[in-house]
Amino acid sequence: MPKLTKSIYNLITTEKTTRIKDGQNKYTFLTNRSLSVAKAKKEIEEAFKVDVENVHAIIMPGRKKRIGRTNNYTRLPASKKVVVKLKAGQKIDIAKKVPTASEKKEDAKND
Repeated sequence: MPKLTKSIYNLITTEKTTRIKDGQNKYTFLTNRSLSVAKAKKEIEEAFKVDVENVHAIIMPGRKKRIGRTNNYTRLPASKKVVVKLKAGQKIDIAKKVPTASEKKEDAKND
């Protein structure tokens, strides 16, 4: 999975998150489970050069996923997402932060 920063994995894009992004200037990110709200705010401010008003964190429980046609299930791990509200007039351009091929190679070496 390409990462935007060390602890922030990617921007969640659904109909609901697009609606709140356009209407309320809030962005939703999938993050590391151990990331705190204060660290999330700091990382987003540094990575995207924006001012964050507030951050809300939600822990999404793991879910069952069916395997094949049988009645077997596996458990997917729990995840965490943060909803970040930016100050008025600011926005995040996610296309600028997509990692290049060389950054992907460095990231693979570090993991």
